[in-house]
Amino acid sequence: MNTYSLKINVTLSDVIGAVTAESAWRHALDPNEPTLTSDQAPLIGRKVRQAYNDLCARLAGYLELNSFNPNANDHFVVLWLRLRQRPSSRLEGVMKGVIVDAFAQFALAAFYGRRDKSGEQSVYNLAWRRACAHIAVLLARDANGLPLLP
Repeated sequence: MNTYSLKINVTLSDVIGAVTAESAWRHALDPNEPTLTSDQAPLIGRKVRQAYNDLCARLAGYLELNSFNPNANDHFVVLWLRLRQRPSSRLEGVMKGVIVDAFAQFALAAFYGRRDKSGEQSVYNLAWRRACAHIAVLLARDANGLPLLP
C-alpha cells in the first residue's frame, strides 16, 4: 500500500504571536490581568513543549518523524505525518493553523488557569481540546478513506 508524507513546520514566532495577541486582548479588557510578552518566549516555549508531547502521543499512529527545537525559530516544531491518501494542497496550511492554535491555547490555559473563576473549564482549556479534536477529525478522514479536504 502506498503512503504519502505531509510535513508540517511550525515556527516559534507563530505561536508567540498568537499567545501575546490573546494576552494583550485580555489585558485590554481587564488591566488587572497579567500580560504575556515576547520577552517570555522561553517560558512560553516550555508550555508549548508540554503541548507538543501531548500532541505527539495523540498523533502516534500518523507520525513518521518529529522534532522539537526550542533554539530554532523556523524549525521550532516539525511533524512528518504518514497518510494513506495523497494530501490536498490545502491540508498542510489547515493543519499548521490548527496546531499553532492548539499550542497557543495550551500555553494560555497554563498561564491563565485551566478553570475559570466559577470553577468551570476555562475557555483556553476548551479551545485546546477543540483543536486536538479538530486534528483528530482531519486525520480520521484519511483513516476512513474519505477525501482529506474538498
